[in-house]
Amino acid sequence: MPRIQVLLDGTQLTPNISECLQQLNAELQVLPLQTPVRTHETGDIDARLVITHDAQTLTNGRLKHLLAWVDCNPCATLVVSQTPLSTNPKPTLGLGNRAIDFVSDHSLDDLAGRLSAMCGLRKSFDALRGELEALKRHDEELMGSLRQLQEELRLAGLIQRDLFRSNAGEIEGASVHILHRPAGEVSGDVHVVQRLDSSRVAVTVADATGHGLSAALLSVFIQRALRESMRPHHDSKHRSPAETLADLNREILAAELEECHFLTAVYAIYDEDTRVLEFARGGAPYPILARSGRPWQPILCKGPMLGVSDDAVFESVRLELEPGDLFLIHTDGMDTLTPTPTNPILSENRDEPSWLRELLSGPIDRRLFALEQRLQSQVGNHPRSDDVTILALQVAATALVNNFPRNPRPTRVEQPASL
Repeated sequence: MPRIQVLLDGTQLTPNISECLQQLNAELQVLPLQTPVRTHETGDIDARLVITHDAQTLTNGRLKHLLAWVDCNPCATLVVSQTPLSTNPKPTLGLGNRAIDFVSDHSLDDLAGRLSAMCGLRKSFDALRGELEALKRHDEELMGSLRQLQEELRLAGLIQRDLFRSNAGEIEGASVHILHRPAGEVSGDVHVVQRLDSSRVAVTVADATGHGLSAALLSVFIQRALRESMRPHHDSKHRSPAETLADLNREILAAELEECHFLTAVYAIYDEDTRVLEFARGGAPYPILARSGRPWQPILCKGPMLGVSDDAVFESVRLELEPGDLFLIHTDGMDTLTPTPTNPILSENRDEPSWLRELLSGPIDRRLFALEQRLQSQVGNHPRSDDVTILALQVAATALVNNFPRNPRPTRVEQPASL
């Protein structure tokens, strides 16, 4: 026996509709349309019949009452108007995908056929509602898993930042400033500042291909390998920057990673006693030297990406820094802050990028802080596609050193025959 709910919008059951319902041998539940919805009192129904004097009045003024019934107990619903329907009686907004139809002129057989077909849809409604509830539960489970993953990534980012913490202590006559903003919770960029001996400090900035979790895992491997390379060898001598990058290149290749993971890096050693900085570069953007009263310049240095070829050769360059000099190393994530389509730092003939002009416009610590604040304000509005890292080593303006001839040009320590 079908169970049909009849909602009366200020009307009564007409003889024609009563006869139709008797033909269907339906169990009726008759209520005023304005009655507050109480599902536990109405129970399950197979179809709903709404009888109104004027369907246009219903859709314009009391549609919310109908939708409350439909949403509380979804089933096929037929609105019967006792006056002829206008050209477009259905509401243009609000029905959504609800199974609601409108009719005025109807015969007994037509109405009986409609109601019978509507009752037959009940099983389909129940199946769809069950699937919807299952999808909601699945969505809640996915959201729970996502929140757990986000928390794990947040903790991984904290651990990663702890691993990258500098252990160089104070640097006599110089200072190191670092800006590091991952594109997500974890980063593929690596920055290491480590004291080698009583007078020398090593600084490194490296960038694993990509970003996210895979790049972050590779960055931890790189950080460990770098610190190992910074230790004295059996002859108690530290490796040169070029030798260190060559060691790191062999480490990456020896790991035989299934995915093709490459690395770009700049590794430099600064001597506090002489203010000599020696560095090597592997595929990274060229370091920048900013000297008071002179235009900034990229320090050109040959060297391929790491993890590509086992016969890679790296060049070391030696700079004799002066008081106030600023030596900048950065990853290619800085390109996302530059409006030009290509990296303007790779050639001495390119225009100065906006981020570099901003950094050189005042004290480096303040300008890095301002840049970091700007990056922070962009979170959510302009998501970055890559990690951003800048390491700035600045010689104090009043630094004292031994007297020795000043060479304003970089000195090539090692020049490979081919790369």
